[in-house]
Amino acid sequence: EVYKKHHPPSLDDEVWRLEKIGKDGAFHKKLTSEGINTVQDLLKLATVDPTKLIKILGAGMSEKMWVITINHARTCNMSNKRYIFRGSNYTILLNPICQVVEAELDGCVYHAQDLECINRIRITLKIKLPLFFFFFC
Repeated sequence: EVYKKHHPPSLDDEVWRLEKIGKDGAFHKKLTSEGINTVQDLLKLATVDPTKLIKILGAGMSEKMWVITINHARTCNMSNKRYIFRGSNYTILLNPICQVVEAELDGCVYHAQDLECINRIRITLKIKLPLFFFFFC
């Protein structure tokens, strides 16, 4: 019971509550040494820089294990909490794992489902979101 995985996990759960990450195991230690302590921390980095997350976990985590872990993490309740990031000609509304929910850029409002790849790239480059996501979400 003490080491039980949560289904679904919560954003506040320690990262070892996820499938394929054992309490005090190699993956748990690698993640915590990089400041990734909770499911939310893991999902934020998976959103902002999945390559970095995969690199942190190392070769010991196979692609199959990665899919199981990340899919388990994504079953958590994201809550209605939002983060707002404003600049001179943009406003970005983010969910708790740093996914864009809505963006207003140069007076045009884009909802997440309406953001095409080109708009996502334009927004990301325009306001350098990755640094904001990592430090403030």
